[in-house]
Amino acid sequence: DLSPAHRDHHNFREIFQRQDKKPTMKYTPIALLLATAASSSASMAPHRMTHASLKSSPAASTTPLVDALHTTGLVAVTSVAGLSESKAGMLSNLPGCIADVESSSSVKVATAVLPDGTVRKSFASSAGPDGVTSSIKTVDDYLSSSAGRASSPSCEAFSSYADSFRAAVGRATSDFAGRLSSELGGSLPAPLVTASSGKAYGTVSDVVSGGTHLEHFHSYSKPVASGEEGETIELHTDQGLFIAFTPGLVVGSSEGEGTGLSGGFHVRDAEGRRTTVNFDEEDDLVFMIGDGANSLINERLGDKDGSKVLRATPHALSLPASDGARVWYGRMVLAPADLDGDRQALIERVKNGGAAKGVGCSGPDMTAIINSARELEADEEGHDYSGNGCAEDELYCWFRCQKLSDFGFAEGLTSENACLVSESKKLRFLEGNESDAGVAELKCVNPRLQVHPTGKGHGDYYPVCTTNSPETHPVTPYPAIEQQNEEVCDLASWEAFSNQGDYEHKVDLTQPDTENFDGSVLEGDETHLLYTVKDGKLHGRIVTDQVFGWLAFGLGNIGGKHNGMNGANVILAAPGPHATYSAATGLEVTDSQDPSTGSVAGYKIHEADSSFRHWAVPVTPDLADVSFEFDGCHTALTFEVDEINGQGFNFDGIDTLIWGANSQDYFVGYHGPTNRMIFDLDWGNGEILARSIDVTGEAPADEEVAETDAEKDDHDHSEHEHDAEKEDHDHSEHEHETDGKVEVPAGSEPLEVEEESAASSKVSFVGLVAAGAAVFLH
Repeated sequence: DLSPAHRDHHNFREIFQRQDKKPTMKYTPIALLLATAASSSASMAPHRMTHASLKSSPAASTTPLVDALHTTGLVAVTSVAGLSESKAGMLSNLPGCIADVESSSSVKVATAVLPDGTVRKSFASSAGPDGVTSSIKTVDDYLSSSAGRASSPSCEAFSSYADSFRAAVGRATSDFAGRLSSELGGSLPAPLVTASSGKAYGTVSDVVSGGTHLEHFHSYSKPVASGEEGETIELHTDQGLFIAFTPGLVVGSSEGEGTGLSGGFHVRDAEGRRTTVNFDEEDDLVFMIGDGANSLINERLGDKDGSKVLRATPHALSLPASDGARVWYGRMVLAPADLDGDRQALIERVKNGGAAKGVGCSGPDMTAIINSARELEADEEGHDYSGNGCAEDELYCWFRCQKLSDFGFAEGLTSENACLVSESKKLRFLEGNESDAGVAELKCVNPRLQVHPTGKGHGDYYPVCTTNSPETHPVTPYPAIEQQNEEVCDLASWEAFSNQGDYEHKVDLTQPDTENFDGSVLEGDETHLLYTVKDGKLHGRIVTDQVFGWLAFGLGNIGGKHNGMNGANVILAAPGPHATYSAATGLEVTDSQDPSTGSVAGYKIHEADSSFRHWAVPVTPDLADVSFEFDGCHTALTFEVDEINGQGFNFDGIDTLIWGANSQDYFVGYHGPTNRMIFDLDWGNGEILARSIDVTGEAPADEEVAETDAEKDDHDHSEHEHDAEKEDHDHSEHEHETDGKVEVPAGSEPLEVEEESAASSKVSFVGLVAAGAAVFLH
């Protein structure tokens, strides 16, 4: 029998699926925050090591750090030089600094209301490879403003203490990584991992020093009058290699009241018990393992008994109401960008004000609502997407600076003169009329010829010269599909529809309900795969309790972008002929319930570009023994196949499979966070071995299809802090890289684009949520 931690090693891709019942908590005065919340049935003290012992070499044949991380996944480090005083000074001034910044009209503080009514206000920053730290932009902007210069003792003190505090955290983080490398020793290969560029990272310490570290400074408040109960942050596992954080402190509301330790931090231990962690005032910094360690460390371990497997710790936070504020700091350590293409986008977005809540939870039952710099570096809407930093040869479009030469403009043209010259295939006029030169202006448009006024919109946007304007061609949502009539589409109709056929296996593909960007709940529609493997063929049926926009099933592309979505071979059913599809007008749908007017075909999702327009031409246009059914309430895709586009199934073992659906529009649009899944299926017993999904709470999509995670250069699967910009989101993100041309409406001059090549990584992160870093709401 394997030990619990060893089982975690072998089954980490199954990701903790047990969900604790949310606790009922009696709200207490501030003094009782110093005690642990009474909602847990067990408690524990963390394993503790002094900073001096962390820096020293372990005694022969002893591994105290690895032993602690193997058992509980976390360790508290005490007596960190230069940290204790600076920590207290920095965090005690955080609420006051936030209040001062909020009083300013020029700088805003990112604010989120959590499920139990707790209000979280935050600053963010990052530390780059080799410890180079970025400024805390919100604070710096405020202090450099006229309001900040006038008077803010809290912000001045916060900033001063933060400098020495962050330096001490950086030193402790480096020492932790060094000691971890030493104790794992010969159990890991040398080098530990090699990037696609050929760069070798010899040890865990090399990986940590080469990665980006995301930092958050949070202040939580939950007024006594809120009346809300439940967990502040639900059980989840972080996606970085590990996180370094300070135990929460409570800052009293009365002047001179001081600080004290906060309780309410819970973990799920290796036996599955919900346990309160009792920190004390000596615990300067806590290191806790995240899911990233599974890929970079656990999968590479050579230990035979699993004794060095590092346990990624599921954890949650429950706060009672009080008149004070709970303050907290965390530093999420990500792997270097060149080890994971999907994480690279997150890192770059964080550096430029990117990343958002919902990125990267361990699995469908562990939703972490996270905020990174995209949400925390704020403008008047709570987002720092001003575009003021774009170069002369760039246009701010789709929440980023787009280089004009990447979209068909001649090298050397700038945003000022790009529409003043008229060279063949150097300009892009929507009406194909070069006489517009000198009249047209450079605009950020989507394939429907709609102009985004600020560039702060998600969807398929790119720069063109046009006489269209936001007033004449405003951004609008896709026309919506009529949804289910609840009086007709009841439980009885679903059971009758979903139980058709005689199949050996039934696999539940239903995704959990997910919080949307605006606080609403996106419900996961009940979905099942029913199948029998017979005579070398898959006799199967995907059924889903939703109306029909499109429905797809296929074989994941292991090692491909977006957890294997890009490059996947799929069968996709649509309610209109595929030949009628246009990114500007969608599908021509005459009767969605009539299979003869729809289409089912075999497609290969583009290796780099996820928008359906990039792969709308089917590989296998005519499929025998494949059909769809839509009865006005529920949708099914039925098939009898032994391959998809020539790619066969591994019926004697395991296949990585993918499904997705959309019930919102006829534009083969984005599936949303609850209507897709990539999973490993053991055909023999019908068991799912891994669920790889990012639960992100995204806004409704506009211009794109099936995505699963944050993506390099084009995906901000992160969500959606820009809910303030509700116009036409494709919060899935969708590539700016193209396969040579940007599709444009009929009658328009094609825009020539050189395709950017995406270097493939030698490191496989299959089984992880590719978004990269569920950052820290503890």
